[in-house]
Amino acid sequence: MRPRQWKDWFKSWRSRQDRMRYRASRVEREELARLAALPRYTRTATRLLGSTITLPDSASFVWTYRDIFQRELYAFRTRSERPYIIDGGANIGLSVLYFKRLYPLAEIVAFEPDPYIFGLLQGNLRSHGHDDVRLEQCALWSSATSLLFHSDGADGGRVAREDAAGTAVQAVRLREYLDRHVDLLKLDIEGAEPRCCAIAGMGWIRSNACIWNTIRRWDSPKRCTLFWKSWRRRGSGSRYCPAPWRPGP
Repeated sequence: MRPRQWKDWFKSWRSRQDRMRYRASRVEREELARLAALPRYTRTATRLLGSTITLPDSASFVWTYRDIFQRELYAFRTRSERPYIIDGGANIGLSVLYFKRLYPLAEIVAFEPDPYIFGLLQGNLRSHGHDDVRLEQCALWSSATSLLFHSDGADGGRVAREDAAGTAVQAVRLREYLDRHVDLLKLDIEGAEPRCCAIAGMGWIRSNACIWNTIRRWDSPKRCTLFWKSWRRRGSGSRYCPAPWRPGP
């Protein structure tokens, strides 16, 4: 192929690539707009990520999708091809799907205490062929116990107060899963992060682990800052990476 022919071919190829990207972004925008228009807490499904994803609430899905796949708040680097990831608060599995796109061979332990949401998590990962993910239907806490859990039918389920109504769920100690090198510890457990980490023995985490905390909705930037300061006083060599705080949907 002559240089001029090569140049023309490359322009044509780049134009096709641009059209494909535009078409993909247009499909994404249209699907997100469709989901955003649905009433809250309406169970539906989408093929936005290829295979079917069943979701209990379109508003929280759109919010989380934009955070994870468009803003890429969970992007991280590691030298390992099989990073060990602990996903506390996996919800319907969007974070797990994102981690699997980053590192297909990643070893992931995902926690979700809400019985209803856990069923959706199982189905979504199964439909995407991620049967190697270890799923735990329990809450992360400072001790192994039974807790009352309040479910909101979406992504805002949280541990309930002792005097409030809720469903009994099993809780496990975070420390039990920190006996090896952790490449990413992601916690999105609706305000229970300080309690969970305070007694977890965070010094057990290897020095180059990455801690990601997403305190939001029922917490404030001030509480995020206090948690960060207490983390630094712990003297761990691990990195703590707070996600930007914003009010939820």
